[in-house]
Amino acid sequence: MRPLSVCVAVLLFALVGCADGRVPAEPGAAESDAVLTGEVFYLPRIALPPDAVVHVRLDDAGAAEMLAEETIAVEGRSVPVSFTLRYDPARIDSSRRYVVHAEIRDGSGALQWVTDPDVPALTQGASADGLKVRVVQAGAADSSAVASALVGPTWRLVQIEAHDGGAVAPGADETLTLTLGADGRFNGRADCNAYSGRYEAEDGGRIGFEQTAATLAACPGPSLSGRFLATLGQTERYAVDGDRLRLRTGDSAALVFERGE
Repeated sequence: MRPLSVCVAVLLFALVGCADGRVPAEPGAAESDAVLTGEVFYLPRIALPPDAVVHVRLDDAGAAEMLAEETIAVEGRSVPVSFTLRYDPARIDSSRRYVVHAEIRDGSGALQWVTDPDVPALTQGASADGLKVRVVQAGAADSSAVASALVGPTWRLVQIEAHDGGAVAPGADETLTLTLGADGRFNGRADCNAYSGRYEAEDGGRIGFEQTAATLAACPGPSLSGRFLATLGQTERYAVDGDRLRLRTGDSAALVFERGE
């Protein structure tokens, strides 16, 4: 049997820990994590489906990179829905822009509500505590932000980044381009080949490409044509930062473009 004095000491230690406000960390949370908090809300008096799910994430707006996310089952509750995003502060650069994106989907996965626009966070005067993240009905989201950011110019590839951090640039004689139209179609040059297809993009940074036509010429010399088209077909996220467009795949490979004419 454990001596009574030891039990009393353990009890006193636990009470002191509670008295000074220290509580055990949540399971799976790293001690070095920082916390961003807020709530998702909308204005119309419309009840959420009981099976609705709220998904909130913290993104690097210039790199199409997600830094944290949380998925919350509504289970009959109404808005506002509180969230807590845990992120690694070592990945935050004060010179960069970060945003919070939120979506509400029903039980079948159909998008019901979405942020429009995303909410700044952490840097450049934005807060990390008590963010008010407003969402609008998905059908009412303004697509002009997507159009103004992506549509129109010819984007010229400057490098392909591998998921392991390596990168390769096109040769001096290679032309690798991408042009996106307002009608949901895209086209471009992949060295000596031409290609085209359809794409879908959302304000929150999601994008997908479906190539429907391409020539199949064997381009002379070392060519990035095949790798370029394969990576484009795997793209899931986009980010526009000034005159640069970055398309990222699910495994963090990326195509980096510069704005042309």
